[in-house]
Amino acid sequence: MCSLKEQNEAVMGSYKGLDMYLKMNPYDLSFHVSLVGSATHKVDLGHDLFGNLQRIENNVQSFSDTLEDLTRQLERTTDQMRSAQQEVKQPFDKEQQLTDMLIRLDEINHMLDMDKPNEHDKVVESDSDHESKLPHTKEKKERER
Repeated sequence: MCSLKEQNEAVMGSYKGLDMYLKMNPYDLSFHVSLVGSATHKVDLGHDLFGNLQRIENNVQSFSDTLEDLTRQLERTTDQMRSAQQEVKQPFDKEQQLTDMLIRLDEINHMLDMDKPNEHDKVVESDSDHESKLPHTKEKKERER
């Protein structure tokens, strides 16, 4: 009657054209039925036989409601995509304003940086000062004397 499909899962048969698989969760010792067609739907089972049959039937009957909801959602998403595609084709009407604001931002940033010393404003040490600070150069000069 039941054959094992995977570990802890048994093929039960079919119901309204859907394959049914019974699976036990070993952690809490609960059971659920997977109804498999083009998609898989899981139904948790309880201890009452007639309650389990009602749960399975309710789940199967909810397919049409779910299909209608998903169809409406697909239509809305398709409409939103069409609107977005039309908006992308239109020129950006605030482009000049954005360019002016970016130029102004750059000017303000430059004015704020005037108080900070630039790389060019730093005094470059002379070669002799720089060489005298290096340890190997000091030793070399002492040997030359």
